[in-house]
Amino acid sequence: MTTDIEVPLVPVPAAREPRSLYRYSEWLHVGDGAEDCPSLLTGCVDDAHVHAWCRLPNPLQEREIRERALAAKARKRRQLLTEGTDLNEILEGELDAIAAEGDAAIPTLVTELLSREWWKDYLEAVREVRDLDDTSEGAEEGAKLYAHIEEDKARFARLAAQDPADRNADEFDELQAHIKAHDDAVDKTVENLTSPRRAVLEASDINDLIDQTRRKRIETIVSDEFMHHFSIHSWLSCTYRQRDGQLFFTDLAQLENAAPEVLLGLRETYADLERVAQEAQGN
Repeated sequence: MTTDIEVPLVPVPAAREPRSLYRYSEWLHVGDGAEDCPSLLTGCVDDAHVHAWCRLPNPLQEREIRERALAAKARKRRQLLTEGTDLNEILEGELDAIAAEGDAAIPTLVTELLSREWWKDYLEAVREVRDLDDTSEGAEEGAKLYAHIEEDKARFARLAAQDPADRNADEFDELQAHIKAHDDAVDKTVENLTSPRRAVLEASDINDLIDQTRRKRIETIVSDEFMHHFSIHSWLSCTYRQRDGQLFFTDLAQLENAAPEVLLGLRETYADLERVAQEAQGN
């Protein structure tokens, strides 16, 4: 007597385990019912479905993709700096409009310049606040006041979702006050970190601030250009119709003409794979 054993159509062998061959690969399904499509491996013919096997570039591909992205970044920088180009005209037109306001524009420029470094100040502030000692009565020696803030926030969110009549009011109120104290401490630390730079910028000449803003905007634009080209060439080189099968996109033009839903799916899928890779490196 034989017994039929049901085999999954799309086996995913512990995809996120460190030794998995598919740790940095993932299926992308777009369209109603695409994730449960029964003809995925045999060849889906449903025009409303898109199935793509996505993986991160291998070291050889990454080198070539990076070179393409660096070249695009260099081209964008030249266009921004070359007088008469569209990009240069747009950039300088925006800066001229700000300069025309004179000293009245200084607060706006200072805010923009500080905001471009805000995320660094925020991360530093979070680290400093996390390192604060717990000096409350009964605290263990060396204990940190906000050592479990992420777990506290998760617990608070669960309590907030409950009916007020059913949740523990004392725990809810204590967590709310603790989280607010943490967030206030982070905000205060950010302000302490940025205040000296703010004072220097506010005392600067408007023309100097315009020059700094120009450099910062250029760096932002060319960095975005690098990431844009790195992403699209990764999608082009590493997206397949089947696992280890033919490439999904025959050329860049086909990729650029893909439906918005497909491009959004690619962006989210590759971002997820990048997070997995970064977590692995961090470990």
